[in-house]
Amino acid sequence: MDATFSHIKAVLCDIDGTLLTSRHTVSPRTVAAIRALRERGVLFGLCTGRDAHATEAMYELWGIEGLV
Repeated sequence: MDATFSHIKAVLCDIDGTLLTSRHTVSPRTVAAIRALRERGVLFGLCTGRDAHATEAMYELWGIEGLV
């Protein structure tokens, strides 16, 4: 891992206007970036005002696994 980012322990991300594209999907590039973080031991989580159950149902559709 690049030493510049070795101090990062977790990344938290909003959904609307941040994680989602204008088509309300998560791009393959974003999914790959999340997976790369996880492979480096960085925790990834969502910070959202959305209902937890509705958000959880979207993870599989987005291809995102192992969220905090």
